Amino acid sequence: PPQAFTPPPKVYSAVVKLTPHRPCVDDFINFQKFTAMLFSQRRRLVRRLCPEAGLDKRVYQLDVEEVAELFKKCRF
Repeated sequence: PPQAFTPPPKVYSAVVKLTPHRPCVDDFINFQKFTAMLFSQRRRLVRRLCPEAGLDKRVYQLDVEEVAELFKKCRF
């Protein structure tokens, strides 16, 4: 809080602690290439890019877990 300082600042500040998570895929380099290719065609249906996935969503509708599963199924 600003009252803890002399003179008190006009802004609030906070400390943010970031904890890294374990990567969702093993081959991160190829995953980056896969996502670059995937999102370069973001309006396209996923089943047209990877029929094995069986998803009837557009690329931009996928969440992170679905993109990781798609990468594992299609093995770019």
